[in-house]
Amino acid sequence: MKRAHNEKGYTLFLVVLMIVVFSVISMSLITVTISGAKRSEVRENVTQAGELAEKGLKHLMNQIDFELQQEIEKVPDGMKKSEFIEKLEVVVDKYTCDELNNIINESNETGEYTACVEEHIDKGSDSLPHKVRIQSKGIADGKNKTLISEVEF
Repeated sequence: MKRAHNEKGYTLFLVVLMIVVFSVISMSLITVTISGAKRSEVRENVTQAGELAEKGLKHLMNQIDFELQQEIEKVPDGMKKSEFIEKLEVVVDKYTCDELNNIINESNETGEYTACVEEHIDKGSDSLPHKVRIQSKGIADGKNKTLISEVEF
């Protein structure tokens, strides 16, 4: 019995097989890398939205503090507790979420935020400090993050 030992084309077959194997591995690595980059971008946007929401919260708190300080400075001899509470309620009511005009709204290159007073918890109370619930929403590239915080004034 004679066997045919024709190995012509075997090298070509090995080369083509190696090209296919390396192509599949390369495509898998590229896919994994691209999906990882997309997930990273989404996480970055969610984080940015959270930071913008915090910025809105601080902005509104500082604005209320600033307006209260201006009201206090108008009375050179000092303000009675009842007067302060009255001024506090007026200032806080200016930023209620009920009306669009009362909302703090800022935009920049990374996104935007809105902040408003969701509820004046101690409204009508004659004790200090007064609790206020503030809602702040950050938006970065379509991702939203809402923070709700209770603050005392």
